[in-house]
Amino acid sequence: MIELRKLRYFVTVADERSFSGASKRLNIAQPPLSRQIREIEDEIGVCLIDRSSRPFSLTPAGQLFYEQAVQIIHGNERLKATMEDFIQSRRPRLALGVAPSGFHLRLPHFIRHFRRASPDVAFSIHEMDTAEQIAALMDGRINVGFDRTIVVEDDIRCLVLRDEQLVLAAPVTYRPAVSEPIDIHTLTEETLILYSRKTGQSYAETVLNLFRRHGVTPRSQITVQEVTTALSLVAANMGISIVPISARTIGHPETQFHTIKQHATCPVTMLIRDEPPSPAIRKLFVSLEELYTEWGFPPPVSKIDNNYRPDDT
Repeated sequence: MIELRKLRYFVTVADERSFSGASKRLNIAQPPLSRQIREIEDEIGVCLIDRSSRPFSLTPAGQLFYEQAVQIIHGNERLKATMEDFIQSRRPRLALGVAPSGFHLRLPHFIRHFRRASPDVAFSIHEMDTAEQIAALMDGRINVGFDRTIVVEDDIRCLVLRDEQLVLAAPVTYRPAVSEPIDIHTLTEETLILYSRKTGQSYAETVLNLFRRHGVTPRSQITVQEVTTALSLVAANMGISIVPISARTIGHPETQFHTIKQHATCPVTMLIRDEPPSPAIRKLFVSLEELYTEWGFPPPVSKIDNNYRPDDT
């Protein structure tokens, strides 16, 4: 039986119509490559290459051998892909949806920690707004969503993991000194830059509700889709924006961040289907508990276990 490695060598030589070209493509020296082809010809007892012409050509036997070799190589690749798909399908799967409003500071750390702690879980992550996360949870495209809003939806469990401080993003030319907390009542003459705004539940609604609670109406609004776009517009002196404090990690050099005098937070929420969690989701719970302890946050596991006791699985 001819080795698959030799078949690949022959197909490459035939495609290149040159031993020198094939040796470069295969990253092996030309003399050993020529010997491999000679060994094939000796093994099957027929000449496959007409070496009398430049570039050389395949003999009729060589053309037939080439066609069969290509089929064998492709069949081997299909077999390998099929087995990889089979193995992947048997691994626990965890698909996460993450809000575009960002978990920029903590998300990389979480992904590294979870993948290291649970290498057996097939892990994927998808950027989705609140509505997209709900739809994806319903139809099984994701298993867990991380968002910044309180979701009230049938068949979806919304767990508030913690509250994150909100801060004011302003141009560097903004009048107060950077160390002074900003009174939200002083923002009535400002243009408010909102992001990820859609009807119903959204991070933008959280910001607007903050203004409504204090009876403040900004002069005008600009709506964009991403926090990075909002911060770029702030840097361009187009207005101000209210962002989670973790957004400082992606701040523009011409943007400054101010604390807000009034109590201003947004929730960090986890969305899951209202059913007993899978083993992969429970592994995620463990990673969250470990990281929240490391970060100095109140551990969220008590909130999780109040909804899902260990004997629910």
